[in-house]
Amino acid sequence: MRLSIISFTSRGAKLSEKIKDILQDNYEVKCFSKKKSYKDIQFVGDSIYSWTKRQFSERNQIIFIGACGIAVRAISGCVKNKLADSAVVVIDEKGQYAIPILSGHYGGANELAIFVAAKLDAIPVITTATDISDLFAVDVFAKKNGLFIGNKYGIAEVSSKVLDGQPITMSIEDDHDMYLEEHSVSIRNTIINIKKFPPKEKVDVVIADKNNKQLKTNTINAALYLYPKKYVLGIGCKKNTSFAKIEEFILEKLDELSIDIEECVAITSIINKKNEKGLVEFSNKHQIPFYTYTADELKKIKGDFEESEFVKKTVGVGNVCETSALFYSKNQGKVVMHKMARDGVTLAIIEENWRISIDEE
Repeated sequence: MRLSIISFTSRGAKLSEKIKDILQDNYEVKCFSKKKSYKDIQFVGDSIYSWTKRQFSERNQIIFIGACGIAVRAISGCVKNKLADSAVVVIDEKGQYAIPILSGHYGGANELAIFVAAKLDAIPVITTATDISDLFAVDVFAKKNGLFIGNKYGIAEVSSKVLDGQPITMSIEDDHDMYLEEHSVSIRNTIINIKKFPPKEKVDVVIADKNNKQLKTNTINAALYLYPKKYVLGIGCKKNTSFAKIEEFILEKLDELSIDIEECVAITSIINKKNEKGLVEFSNKHQIPFYTYTADELKKIKGDFEESEFVKKTVGVGNVCETSALFYSKNQGKVVMHKMARDGVTLAIIEENWRISIDEE
């Protein structure tokens, strides 16, 4: 996960370094300052608006150390929708309060604020209705289960029932829930009635493969549709291959297989490509996490792979795309497209098994 921290005073800069130390095990953190450059802190010479716009396109989450007003004005021109926006948290320069102001649920701003506040002995200021009432949040549930939201307007309909204290109904495609019979569970003071799939009447939430036949024939009626992110894109490329060539090739192959980009859970490659500009840009644009592995890790994946002697001499393994995708899936995925190559880009696509976790209280 990538995260940027920006401060505006010397005290704020010191706090940003402290937060970086707290988060560095789980985040790729970069610190910035509008005051001046410090060791390991980059000075921002252009406007805060330009910086923020750049961070929205390059980073996943942002922490402003300063006043909420500064952050609100800075992000005002970048906000799109709750599923696409970066998570934004504001922390005062004394480290007393951590306030998520954008993308609290799906982007993870609430979770980030709570975690950092605990480490700083600060107070997280959470304002989302389901959280302050300790109720089930369907968008958080979707994110934790690796699901993408097919119709974001359905979130409000489901959340409205939850906030009114009503139970909600959910139907999960067969073989992807640990239970076979209809049952009820309680999650965060919310009753969820699990119905057989396909449901005979309208339900609040349906979870199914996007290409499910019943969904395609419009025989299932739900307020909210959730689909699994189940495809892993294993990618290799020549150094400095352009983003345009990478994106064109990948989207073309996905289209041939009738796979939507939203169904992709991860991009994988070898550690040498961790900072490959075209791959990083593709990951950022399409909001797909990018994972890289060492040659020794990829060598653990055994199989009859098409290999390149040149690549093997260069990075230590002859097939990057297929082995990295299989490594991500713990060698349990199904290969839906073996290594394909064009314009210096190699691509393999793995389909993972998916399962929904519904934890009772």
